[in-house]
Amino acid sequence: MTNFVLMGDVHSVQSKFNLALNYIKENIEDYHLIMLGDVFDSRCSESNSVAIYREIRNNENVTVIHSNHQWKLQRHLKGNNVIIDEALQRTLDDFANSDVDDSELYEWLENLPFSVSFRGKDGLEYRCAHAYHSSKLYVQRNYDGIHCVHDVSRVMRDKLIYGGKDKEGNRLQWWKNSSDNDWIRCSGHYHKLEISYENKSIVLDSGCGENDGLLSIFDVNSRRLHQF
Repeated sequence: MTNFVLMGDVHSVQSKFNLALNYIKENIEDYHLIMLGDVFDSRCSESNSVAIYREIRNNENVTVIHSNHQWKLQRHLKGNNVIIDEALQRTLDDFANSDVDDSELYEWLENLPFSVSFRGKDGLEYRCAHAYHSSKLYVQRNYDGIHCVHDVSRVMRDKLIYGGKDKEGNRLQWWKNSSDNDWIRCSGHYHKLEISYENKSIVLDSGCGENDGLLSIFDVNSRRLHQF
């Protein structure tokens, strides 16, 4: 049976990504890595988006979830006007200095799922999205392996990659509240590390891509957190 591993936001930091991936390969048999989004766009001096992309592009043991940073890159490649900050510029420079064709990168981004679900060895269902979860989002309940959701409405897409807000416009901190759903909510995005089976919440964004930030992975089978 597959051993699922969750990985938080990488933000183009190849050194920490390599440490985490090598740990997984050496210590977790029959693994499947689910990356919770924001693979690209570093805010620190280290950036190698291309090396990470090449590692995960055709890796059958890796599933990458779409996210706000990846969506911004996709929109830029499509020709839409986006604000190019320092982090996105590093990503664009990385790819501009490589032999990766823009059309290839765009196709890869376009085919990323917005939500992924799987059942762990503990029998629990884990639903993964970059920023937000909704019980209204259809997810197949009886399955082996993983189930990916690609087709969502624009409104649902924006919630999944940016997060939800309350009536006053404040970002919902959904992980602080317990859930009546019978599944575990998993995300990155929030510059927050929170693992609570009581609240059915896992948030794995420990600041990778920022100065001194860490990259977090969570071994679902053993329920152990590792940081690099």
